Amino acid sequence: MYCIRCGKDLEEGAKFCSNCGFKVADMVVCDEPVETEKETTDNSRYTYLTPEPAIVEPEKPKHIENRGSSKPTDFFNKVGKITIAVAIIALIVVVAFSAGQSPSNDPSPEKTTDPTPIYKVSYEVKVIQGNHIKSVSGGGKYDGGNATLTAIPEDGYCFWGWYDTSGNIVSTDTTYVIKAQNITLKAVAGEGTRITILKGPGIDTVDGEGYYKSSAPKVKATVFKGEKFKGWYDVGSGTIISKSLSATLSVSGTRILVALTESTDYKGSEILEYTPSTKLTDTIWIVTDHWTGRYVDSARNVEKLSLNVDPGRYDIEVSGFSNGKLKSETKTVLVDGQFQKEYNWKYNGKNYGMVWTYTYSVIDDLHRKNIDRSPDGDAAQKKFVDYTSSTIVEMSKFLAEKSQNMSSADRANFVLAFVQQITVYELDEDYNGKSDYFKYPVETLYDRRGDCEDTSILYCALMKGMGYDVALCRYTSEEYEGRGHMAAAVWISEGIPGGTYYNMSGKEFYYCETTSDTMRVGDDWDEYDTGHIMIIA
Repeated sequence: MYCIRCGKDLEEGAKFCSNCGFKVADMVVCDEPVETEKETTDNSRYTYLTPEPAIVEPEKPKHIENRGSSKPTDFFNKVGKITIAVAIIALIVVVAFSAGQSPSNDPSPEKTTDPTPIYKVSYEVKVIQGNHIKSVSGGGKYDGGNATLTAIPEDGYCFWGWYDTSGNIVSTDTTYVIKAQNITLKAVAGEGTRITILKGPGIDTVDGEGYYKSSAPKVKATVFKGEKFKGWYDVGSGTIISKSLSATLSVSGTRILVALTESTDYKGSEILEYTPSTKLTDTIWIVTDHWTGRYVDSARNVEKLSLNVDPGRYDIEVSGFSNGKLKSETKTVLVDGQFQKEYNWKYNGKNYGMVWTYTYSVIDDLHRKNIDRSPDGDAAQKKFVDYTSSTIVEMSKFLAEKSQNMSSADRANFVLAFVQQITVYELDEDYNGKSDYFKYPVETLYDRRGDCEDTSILYCALMKGMGYDVALCRYTSEEYEGRGHMAAAVWISEGIPGGTYYNMSGKEFYYCETTSDTMRVGDDWDEYDTGHIMIIA
């Protein structure tokens, strides 16, 4: 989570503050989306962009000529208040009376109950305003729970960190959440530049985020194939400060930069609106995609946000001042509706294309599905090859119709070309910051990008939908340490002359590399030899 003002990662709450490195504790935090396992109705549909081919009989199986031998398979726990229950001691004095005797002149003692005392442990958190710090907050006495400390550096200065009494830095975050305890911390700022970078649509990688004490910051970006770089957008000033992919910036305190392309992703006809619960002045708004964290849009000094966007789930962050105090709010908003994706590819010198219409709630439900996205084991990984979803069923029919006059091998290559050319390779780390993240086939179609397992899963789902026997090939043994891989494989009954295959259950499953735009079914990638083959039942 980022801070609107300084760009630092935040433990909880708002991501950004108004270009000053500060977040207050009294923010409004939206509910996280509720995970669901409900079945959804996929209302996807498609439009043909090329003439319907004539129906002809497929070619007869070809003679198999194998080149080489077959390949084997192979803290915080929530702390509640501590109370000590004290037993109630009731002293009952019974005065006995003898038969016929008069009662004693002493009054009978009454039955009494002592109140139960409640013991609270009180902590004092002291915060000290150090060099070049405009203000600090969060100090005081706490009976337990957490304390949220915040610091605002002076204009033109960077936040260096929270220092303990021994002079050690315990955190470099302007907003620092700690367990309540007896502690003294000093907030210190100084010269330098702190850069936070957001990726806009069409951006592949960025570099240069971090703190620069004296040297000039250097930033660099790369774009996806077919994208044109627009420039480095400074959220604080609202201007493009450089149009070069690699740029050297001036030393200037704290900056939030966005690497932008000419892409129009997110710029649709649906309306995204939000009004803060408290009237704020001097506001900064930043809107990002909820699932990937990618930059969508920003605004300054508006009381109500209103943007034209594509259907999606968006995080809205607003920061401003109320009665002289800096406040921030965050809200997640679902904008549902239908939208279209266009797919174009080429096979054997002929151009093909289609336009597909999606309902966003179907994509959103897949994103929110309660399933392990870093699955381990065959069964868990094969679950992602969902060839029964209505989108995959209809798209498989479309591809089958387009290739009905081809041989089995040509049809497999036709679909492989489709998967290869409509997607671009992107690491999971660059997609949403996770080291491993398996996608469903429809998610990869929606994103039009993914890594090796995503495109292999998509290919297997489409081919399985067309009636082919398919398998996932996993390369994760010790010999592939640090360069694990996943590919697909398909059974071609007539075989592929010279093709590379795995002999499984008496069938020859031919290797399919989905991350290359040029490799065909049966082409061998020499780097990956011995694999674990998972046949999709």
